[in-house]
Amino acid sequence: MIDGINNSIKPEYDYKQLLMNLTNKELQKIRKKWGFKGISHLNKEEVAEELSRRIPDVISEWLTLITDNTYSILKKMVNGNRVGLLEFKDKRDLNVIKSLQYRGVVFFGEYEEDILLVMPQEIKKAIHRVFVLKKELPTIISQNENLMLMCIGCLVYYGLSGIKNIYNNVCKYQKIEIDYKKFLLVLYEFSDIHDIFELTMENKLVLRYVVNQKWVWVCLVN
Repeated sequence: MIDGINNSIKPEYDYKQLLMNLTNKELQKIRKKWGFKGISHLNKEEVAEELSRRIPDVISEWLTLITDNTYSILKKMVNGNRVGLLEFKDKRDLNVIKSLQYRGVVFFGEYEEDILLVMPQEIKKAIHRVFVLKKELPTIISQNENLMLMCIGCLVYYGLSGIKNIYNNVCKYQKIEIDYKKFLLVLYEFSDIHDIFELTMENKLVLRYVVNQKWVWVCLVN
């Protein structure tokens, strides 16, 4: 059993049914992920209805925050069937798929002893429309990927660093002007999928594989 798959699913489910198949707590997490206000007090069916209506309308803005792994998986799903077996090359792909379910973009669960992956038709159409109309999207996603690689590079060099300092270094070495808010949104989106960064008690960013963060901090301040 793969972590995160704890319910059954049927290929004929529509978007609202796929959402209703989740718990109310999971629906509220999806709501928070998108930042939707004014619906937290609704019952489960009403929240599912609101999410199925609202999410397709904000897909375009979200797609400008993703990086290569997410883009590659979304392209594959949008260009193929909306229903298929859950397949992934490595843990990174599985992390992307799980993050897409946490956003209510795809859903996976058990079906006839297989693990089924379903993208709602409304989501598929919304993403396809953006892929067709937003010609600059691949360039934006490539830039996002480079930003995150630069973040990782800065943290390998410094050990740990404030987010603002990383942002300044990325702008300097990439020789581009990046909106700070957009930078943060891309960073948070990337961090939700790839378990690479960690925020310390001192509000510094550090790579998770650093064994002794305190030692690195002492070296920096001295």
